Amino acid sequence: MTDTREFDGFYRTNYPRVVLSLRLATGSADEAEDLAQEAFARTLVHWARVRGGSSPLGYVYRVAFRLQQHRRLRRKRQHDAASDAARLRSTGLAEAAGDAWSDGEAVREALTQLPPACRRAAVLCLYADMTAPEAAGVLGVSASTIRTHIQRARQTLVATLAPGHEAHNDVTTLNPPLR
Repeated sequence: MTDTREFDGFYRTNYPRVVLSLRLATGSADEAEDLAQEAFARTLVHWARVRGGSSPLGYVYRVAFRLQQHRRLRRKRQHDAASDAARLRSTGLAEAAGDAWSDGEAVREALTQLPPACRRAAVLCLYADMTAPEAAGVLGVSASTIRTHIQRARQTLVATLAPGHEAHNDVTTLNPPLR
């Protein structure tokens, strides 16, 4: 049996941030909680191997995003594209206290309008403070692909949150330099 004390500390430290990241990526508090719980459960199963890796937290994100992708593909097969688009537009993000990103409803809404790949890259690099190479490792793509997704996400977010819009100041939190 695996000693779970180390995992318990890892879980307690990272679970809230992973859930909030997934809320931003999925647009759904319920789906974010479910994905985070499943990702951490799968991480625990492989903890002996994962804890020795370069990024246990990256492993959790990778599992969660793959679960999200599989669920999305399954839903897509079950529902037509129009009903999925309507569901996404109508889903609001849950309140998340204590974080600069959670202050702007317009920013959260703008994130839900991004393509999934851009949204995941934006959440990891702009919210979770990962570098482009770290996010690339999590998502299984190149760092240049991440930088391209971030550039597109920023362009879309700036266009959506144009000058004069009351949430325009939120965009400044989305412009840290990419590492």
